Amino acid sequence: LHLGPFEVWPAQEFDREFYYFQPLETEEDLYVERYEVSYREGSHHFLLYNYPEGGRTPTPEVYRDVRTLDGQPLNSQSFGLFPFRVFMGSQTPYVSYSLPVGVGMRLPKNLGFDLNVHSVNRSAEPQPGEVYVNLHTVDVEDLDHVAEYRNFGNFDINLPPRQETTIT
Repeated sequence: LHLGPFEVWPAQEFDREFYYFQPLETEEDLYVERYEVSYREGSHHFLLYNYPEGGRTPTPEVYRDVRTLDGQPLNSQSFGLFPFRVFMGSQTPYVSYSLPVGVGMRLPKNLGFDLNVHSVNRSAEPQPGEVYVNLHTVDVEDLDHVAEYRNFGNFDINLPPRQETTIT
């Protein structure tokens, strides 16, 4: 997958974050055992989302900014409109991540990805941004396990100071 080059706005107080849906036209399910992400310096994060099978997806190949150039939020254009789920992400300019041998994540055929880039440019001039993603696939016959998507986020955790706390 390749995103860009795109413009990272010059700003003193604001940054640029957007989503960009890229269809993935495949004739059969794919199984990913490794991924690599490479992007230019200045990015805060990069996330790759996908969608449940049969679900609604955004309009392809459109930059959906989270805010305007002067920092005003564009909530209707950003997240929350679609039931996406995190496939992978990075907060460093380069990452290479491999699942354990014999494990792969299934990518259902003909779905696609929402690419979410968050970049910072503290200079007075626009700077280029660009992201490359390599998804390394494996034949399903070579897998012992198919990894499932799970979000174990829990935002209702209280850890009192100077106490041992066990969470199940």
